[in-house]
Amino acid sequence: MQLPTQAQVNAVARHVGTFAAGAIAMFGISSKIDPATVQSLITALGNATNDIILIVGIVGPLVTSYFASRSASPAAQGASLAATATGPASPAAKDAQTALIAATATVAADPSIPAAPQAKAILQKVVS
Repeated sequence: MQLPTQAQVNAVARHVGTFAAGAIAMFGISSKIDPATVQSLITALGNATNDIILIVGIVGPLVTSYFASRSASPAAQGASLAATATGPASPAAKDAQTALIAATATVAADPSIPAAPQAKAILQKVVS
């Protein structure tokens, strides 16, 4: 199993932080609300509805953290960059194209990178 990249760790951390902030806010708000009112609301909703809300509240952040980690993987970021670079002309497309060229040049310049020969060949095609 491959260890997560820093971008993946950061993406998950943002989701966990958001979940924690929501939990803290919930506890802060619950101290301002009459407990009897909360109890009557839960009773009115029914136990099944309350359990579903609880499960969604716990599982939701885990699922969104997983998808955040997937979207932050190098392959997903590369695909997103390529899609932006080949999309309609815009400042974002120009930035993506510049980033791809710079990354390819960086790979081509480092002989210790296994894909360096392919990067050199691509740059030579682009220049000629």
